[in-house]
Amino acid sequence: AMFGPGLETSTSRLTRHILESGSLAVTGMFPGQFEGVGSGFSLRMQNGSVFQLITLYTSTRAERQGLAPEQRINHNRLLAGVEEQEGGATVGHIRQPVRDLCRTLDGFVFVIDASQTAETVRAGLSELSAMISERAIPLLVLSCVPEAAAPAKVSSIEVVTLLGLGQLSQPWQVHSCVVEPGLLGVQDGLEWLVQQTLR
Repeated sequence: AMFGPGLETSTSRLTRHILESGSLAVTGMFPGQFEGVGSGFSLRMQNGSVFQLITLYTSTRAERQGLAPEQRINHNRLLAGVEEQEGGATVGHIRQPVRDLCRTLDGFVFVIDASQTAETVRAGLSELSAMISERAIPLLVLSCVPEAAAPAKVSSIEVVTLLGLGQLSQPWQVHSCVVEPGLLGVQDGLEWLVQQTLR
């Protein structure tokens, strides 16, 4: 399942480019099984590996427009609620249909927009924590910029710190990616994730 704030910012064209790229062939579509949650695409890589990709958005495009990154957590349809802990950190709890979906997954793809600020990247931590708390499966973080001319404001090393990846027990990797042209770094990340799910 692919999710995260990077799907809803300047790098939101990632899904469209994945589906239109020549390196990943769409071989089919499938409907959501859990109250409409979980629809997606079957994709085949150039090396012949086939996998299913489910893209999860927090809300509709119309609902997302005009929201500041820190407001995203309060308008998130993946989450049933958010609690604030000591120190101001927030912890999200995912909705039951999303929880049911998580039990069927082999890997997570978390997308961030590295052309945004560190605070924006950190704002996705509650959503990430809620999802990975359901299953300790491999995690790929795509640290994206919309194009090569838009340099990253947040490095991959900073992403590791901001998201607390060093504390995770499951396999994880951060891949720097350029959405267009050519999805630079995306295919390598997905190949790593598919290999991890086969172990």
